[in-house]
Amino acid sequence: MNSSDIFLTTCRGEGCLHRWGDPAVACHTDCLRLVPRESRAAFFEATVYSREPQPAEDKRRHCWLRVKWSGVLCRTYRVLPPELCDSIAKECLRLFAVLHAAALWERARRFPPSPVSFSARVWVYYTWFEGVRYISSLTNRQPDDPNVKAELAFDPKPGHIDASVFLAEDYLGVTKTLIGPASEVPSTTEHRPNLWWRV
Repeated sequence: MNSSDIFLTTCRGEGCLHRWGDPAVACHTDCLRLVPRESRAAFFEATVYSREPQPAEDKRRHCWLRVKWSGVLCRTYRVLPPELCDSIAKECLRLFAVLHAAALWERARRFPPSPVSFSARVWVYYTWFEGVRYISSLTNRQPDDPNVKAELAFDPKPGHIDASVFLAEDYLGVTKTLIGPASEVPSTTEHRPNLWWRV
C-alpha cells in the first residue's frame, strides 16, 4: 500500500461523522467505490471501530478473511490450486473485507429499526460477521419460522415495568445482551479481553 491508495479530503464539517478535532473516517479510494454514494455515511458509521483494536484482534480478522476468501476462491475456481487461491486472497483482503461488510449492510438495511417494549417478551436475533456472532436486532415478535434462529432475551415478571439492558460489545458491535428488572444487576457477566459491558 502506498499513499496514493488512500482517499483523504479536507473536512469542512458538513455532514461529517466526527466532531471537530476528533479523528475522521478515511478509506482507500478502491474501497470507497464499492459503497453506493447515498449510503456511505451510514455504512462508515456502522463499520468504524468503536475503539482502537489490539494487534491480536487485527490478526484474528486478517486470518479469518484470508481463510474465508481463499475457500470461496477454491470452491468457485476448482481448477486453481489452494496455494494460488490463498495468494490471491492475501492480495485482495481489503477488497474482500469491504464486499463482505457491504453485503451484510445491505441485508440489514432491509429491516428498519422498530421500538421494543420491555413489558413484553424480548427476542434477540444474531448475525455473523467475520467469524464473530453479533446481535442484529431485538424484537417483541417471536419468530414464526422455526428455521429462524432467535433467543428469548427477556421474559418480564408481573409487576416489573422497568428494565435494565446490559450490552457486551467489542470493536465492531454488540455481541451479547442481558436484560432484567431495573432493580437487579445481572449476576454473571462474561469477562474477557476486548469485551466491554455498558448499561
